[in-house]
Amino acid sequence: MPVAPLSEILSTYLDGASLDNPGIIDLPSFSTAALNESNYLLVGSRDDLHFYEKELKTDYKNKTISIQNKIYYHLDKLMFIGLQIEPAIRVTTLIKKHNKNIRGNGTIKNIELYLTHDLKDGAIIFNHNTLCRFSQWTSKGAYLATTIESITNTQDELKNISLNQIKKTMNPSSATIHTSSSPLRRTPALHRLTSTITSIDATKI
Repeated sequence: MPVAPLSEILSTYLDGASLDNPGIIDLPSFSTAALNESNYLLVGSRDDLHFYEKELKTDYKNKTISIQNKIYYHLDKLMFIGLQIEPAIRVTTLIKKHNKNIRGNGTIKNIELYLTHDLKDGAIIFNHNTLCRFSQWTSKGAYLATTIESITNTQDELKNISLNQIKKTMNPSSATIHTSSSPLRRTPALHRLTSTITSIDATKI
């Protein structure tokens, strides 16, 4: 089975179903045996938190782009999975896709926005179960997704490692503030991002 188109993979993450769909990235399961059989590279020690990774090719808007697939384990327990994405996808595109996906299944909308002090990097949490990191690669460019990962894992004592890291290194940000009278409105990328969030009435921050 080939790797699915990137839009389909992202929809699976945004629906909170990434851990239930290994086939979408051409895996029979997320077991270590399946990862070894599929030539995933082990990074770290099996005696601690570690992950398996492999570069995959997928289609996005009629072109092929690279994604780095990562499967995280603690000892022999599956923790979470994630994708490192070649800079090509606007965060606003993901927000609109998320909104479109949940319209049909009755899911309550919830988006949390976090930003670094200089506003060049940030993260969005979709419905408490999917985390997307993003960066602004040029001063006038749009925010582009860099990673997307599940943040609900199978071990309580190590739950939400990525989420906790975001909360330690970034600040929660109100989309409403940035789209009103704030001087930050003059930052085009931030204004587009926060306007997209508020326009679909999906923010809860």
